[in-house]
Amino acid sequence: MIENLISEIKTIANFSNEDIQLFVESLEELFVAKGDCFLREGQISRYIGYLKSGLMMHYNIVDGTEIPADFTKENEWIAYLKSFSTSSPSDMYIKALEDTYLLTI
Repeated sequence: MIENLISEIKTIANFSNEDIQLFVESLEELFVAKGDCFLREGQISRYIGYLKSGLMMHYNIVDGTEIPADFTKENEWIAYLKSFSTSSPSDMYIKALEDTYLLTI
């Protein structure tokens, strides 16, 4: 699965093999079980992830009801950039809709 990520990175720019190796060595694997959160409202988003497998949903809770805002599937990037880029508390949740494996940085 890491090959998909490397192929995608190579489409962004002409990175050297050393740059790609450094990037890959910086990645950490993370498992998020179905129903568990990758990010909760009020937390600061500190990671950007790449889904190796699984499905995740960005959502808000309004009057006790989950309101979906976006979905992320296998071979896509996931983060809440509003929180990540400003180091501010998240105003939304991200949870796994099925067992999900990510590479995070």
